[in-house]
Amino acid sequence: MPTFTKTYDETSPSGSDQARFGDDQFRNDKAAVQERYGLEHYEYGKNSQNSDSETADGRHKPGFVSVVLIDTAANILATTPGGKGALGYGTDTGLLYIWDGSTWDTSTVGGGVKSIQRGQTTVALSSTVNETITAVDLDKAVLVYNTDDKGYTSAKLTTTTNIEMTNLNGAFGTVVSWQVVEYI
Repeated sequence: MPTFTKTYDETSPSGSDQARFGDDQFRNDKAAVQERYGLEHYEYGKNSQNSDSETADGRHKPGFVSVVLIDTAANILATTPGGKGALGYGTDTGLLYIWDGSTWDTSTVGGGVKSIQRGQTTVALSSTVNETITAVDLDKAVLVYNTDDKGYTSAKLTTTTNIEMTNLNGAFGTVVSWQVVEYI
């Protein structure tokens, strides 16, 4: 567990604190949030792997998300993630790489990737959408999805040819970016 230099206290400032110290509290809270955010994300102009730091603004650092890299095997093998269990997909090899804490391992993954299907589906507020895909073996397939709705949408493979996406938010619709990876 990381140790932070700035405290984040949702109860401060209290209603009885003097207003003249409010700016100090705002600066402390901002620094506390940036400190925590910086553990897993690139900040604008800082810690960027890119020469154009604006393109890295807010992106996850390798090793702190499920899929670390989708890149060539050489670039994946040259990366040292921050946490055990990080994943990389070699675009040139078709292999899934798993970081075991000290090295990238492919032996536990099997023979590589058989197919990848990708798409984007719009899901209206408080509704369910079924997306038809090419048949996959459910024992060898993984669904990865992302939305911009802060976790109000769920998605799952319900059959060998169907992704079911449900928007649980009654306030707005969302676009679901999805990917189904089937392994050999």
